Amino acid sequence: MDTAPAIALTITLAISSVTDIGRRRIPNLLTGSAAVVALLLAALGFSVGPLESVIVALTLVFPLAALAILRPEGFGMGDVKLIGVMALFLGWEVWLPLLGGLGAATLAGTIIALGRGRAGRSVALPLAPFLTAGMIPFLAAALPLLH
Repeated sequence: MDTAPAIALTITLAISSVTDIGRRRIPNLLTGSAAVVALLLAALGFSVGPLESVIVALTLVFPLAALAILRPEGFGMGDVKLIGVMALFLGWEVWLPLLGGLGAATLAGTIIALGRGRAGRSVALPLAPFLTAGMIPFLAAALPLLH
């Protein structure tokens, strides 16, 4: 991953994490703007090809959107759009950071549920910070500034 897409994705993830923690929302303006930037950078050759990024994003977004519609208490549309943006930036490489973020969220939810018993089953966690955590090792490897 080139530096420009890595920086744009880092900024997107940071803002989405802060807003998701504070307001339990990921703004459409943020995800929409980030999607445009991702496609522009792909078209200019700074990341995966635009066709690959769109195919991967759609492959992820459609089933996740169905999940968000069926179980909105467990998965929000902002989370779906953020994952789509991640896919636009990373293409097929999105799977490892995505699995890391979802795994971290599952682990945190399990720990909370075990600690709170029955009351812990109804706790909703913001997903953006966990997706960001899953991306940290990937972005650290991508940014030459960190080497």
